[in-house]
Amino acid sequence: MTEMWHAGDLPWLWWSVAPTYELTEISREYFNAAASDVGILSHATRTSPKRTVLTNGARVQFRSADDPGNLTGRPIAGALGDEFTSYSSEAMKNLFARRLETVRHGWGKYRFIGNVTDLGCAGESVWKQAEHDPRTTLIRWTWRTRALEIECLCCDGGIVPELGTGAQHADDCSRGVYVREVELAADRISRSEFLATFEAEWESVNELPVYDFVRDLHVNAAVEVRDYVPLDLSCDWNVDPMCWVVGQHHGEESWAADEIVTSGGAHTDEAAREFVRRYGDKRQHVNVYGDATGKSRDTRSHTNDYEILLRELKPHFAHVSLLVPLANGSVKLRTNTFNARLLSASRRVVRYQIHPRCERLIRDLAKVSKLPGTDEIDKRDKTLTHASDAEGYRLVWIYGTAEGKCYTSSTSTSTSSPSLMDIRS
Repeated sequence: MTEMWHAGDLPWLWWSVAPTYELTEISREYFNAAASDVGILSHATRTSPKRTVLTNGARVQFRSADDPGNLTGRPIAGALGDEFTSYSSEAMKNLFARRLETVRHGWGKYRFIGNVTDLGCAGESVWKQAEHDPRTTLIRWTWRTRALEIECLCCDGGIVPELGTGAQHADDCSRGVYVREVELAADRISRSEFLATFEAEWESVNELPVYDFVRDLHVNAAVEVRDYVPLDLSCDWNVDPMCWVVGQHHGEESWAADEIVTSGGAHTDEAAREFVRRYGDKRQHVNVYGDATGKSRDTRSHTNDYEILLRELKPHFAHVSLLVPLANGSVKLRTNTFNARLLSASRRVVRYQIHPRCERLIRDLAKVSKLPGTDEIDKRDKTLTHASDAEGYRLVWIYGTAEGKCYTSSTSTSTSSPSLMDIRS
């Protein structure tokens, strides 16, 4: 708005871009209210494309990036891109094409604001390019930036905010309260999620494995099936091999005690009978988790894998619960949830252990990697990923946070959206 005011009545429009139409409406309301408060709002139209005019003649349109076609047209004097890391490559390409003419006249300046999202997205490319462009200003806000803005009552100058310093603050110190909240989050979420959410950092997928697995920490021969705790059966429906993980959970603690691996094109009923042979008990409760695609009906039998599984299990157990979503959540959600159980971002808390007999699962956690430059798991080795996928479905159901389902874990703090990136080009 400041640049628009000093530019005056240029022959070009300005744009305010948001990821969705709903967010453009919010941006427009804030912009108009701010311009009105300082007495520079001339008028605003309500018909599409919605436009606001300042008293000096400067004009701004509010556009959404969900349809790349919305970001085509004549040259623009400049733009604000909100939550730019959610824009598609085509939307970003169209947006940058709008300033090819105006930069020749000394305009065409863009400012992008947003949070770290998926690796390999168009927003990450913009950020990486801007890091090496001397004409661009980069600002990264992290949880430490926010902490330093909060008054510290403990001593002159305050305590430098770092993980582990929360206990050094007085109980009523505002900065101390915030640092302790961040430390609590670091004990609950994965390192990957902490880097993105609290440090505004895109990690390198070539430097980190998919899973924060440490054999000495997570493999434990003392892990066994406990009495009076329901059995958890986690299913992946790959045909060869078909991998199921048998585990349990109690509160924040979860473990894998056994696995059922059938090769050679085995059928669901065969794997189910093996599970019954090992664990069938009329007193036992079984929770079934797994891949949502197992709900798809076979065109020949008119039944799905879960129906077959339940038919085999119900005569042998006191109660069987089917806990499967309508659709699978994202791979990123599944791996972040799994990693938060394996090892917290603070590297202090382990909530998940595995018996050595779970050889297929252990091999997955040690060897599964990502496709270079993406958040997608590399599935080119057909012997990998099935056991870890199965276990991931269970952990997401119990401890996950979003994506179309109400989960059971209460891990939220008041530290949402603590990091941000700002690019001015």
